[in-house]
Amino acid sequence: MLTDAFVPLLTYPDQTRETSFPALIGLLEAMGTTHVSFCGVEIDVPDLADRWGGALVALPQMAAEVERRSSQSAADLLSAASSSSKRLVAEQLTIRAAFGDPGAAVSQRARHHDFTALPIRRGSVDHQAVAEDLLFGSGRPLLIMPDDREFSAPLSRVAIAWDGTPTAYRAIHNAISLIARVRDVVLLSAPQEKAIPQAITNGLVGYLVRHGSRAEPIEVTCTEDGLARDLQSAAHNSGAGILVMGGYGHSRLREFILGGVTEGVLNDPRMPILMSH
Repeated sequence: MLTDAFVPLLTYPDQTRETSFPALIGLLEAMGTTHVSFCGVEIDVPDLADRWGGALVALPQMAAEVERRSSQSAADLLSAASSSSKRLVAEQLTIRAAFGDPGAAVSQRARHHDFTALPIRRGSVDHQAVAEDLLFGSGRPLLIMPDDREFSAPLSRVAIAWDGTPTAYRAIHNAISLIARVRDVVLLSAPQEKAIPQAITNGLVGYLVRHGSRAEPIEVTCTEDGLARDLQSAAHNSGAGILVMGGYGHSRLREFILGGVTEGVLNDPRMPILMSH
């Protein structure tokens, strides 16, 4: 089920935009979410005095100012987010996260919810890093959406990025309550990238039918824009209000090596995308 959402509100260095809240709340309500936990992420700056010595005499004051501004931003974002939520049961909380690596604390807290919804700034390295931690470290689905645009497509159709892999199946399973709620589904595949046996696709269609959904396969034409952009364009053109897809990658000494499509989507989301690893 996707009834209990965790929404981290980032404060430093790239702050979550308050203007993203109406679209986010509207999408959560359309998904059938009933409870949302807004989480202000306050930055904890370590004591660097011993490391730097007297080279930067103002370092403690600078660190204190960063923490003060982060705490104030968290309070402002929590107030704005809660006032945007009318029908959802909203909870407020704050966590302290390490300077330069807030994703670890955020992903740990996200495990206590059905999924995470993250407004993400396109092109922000810091937002992308938090999204990676959530996708690969929380054990929960991750809903990302660009925080700089409204979404005209109603949530009356779901698009699925389909390549026949176990990761894709897992993403579909994690989103099955949403898929069953919306019922109208398009399966987006890219045969230029990977051919999928028809019997495999037929099996998935049957699974979706048993959950009350009608699935229409659509082949995506690959362009110079890259598959991440092509999938989102195809989903948008089909009238889908959300794209469900698997997130590919693995961690090695906390450094993520991402699949090209996963990296492209996290860096340049153009619509709401529900991802699972």
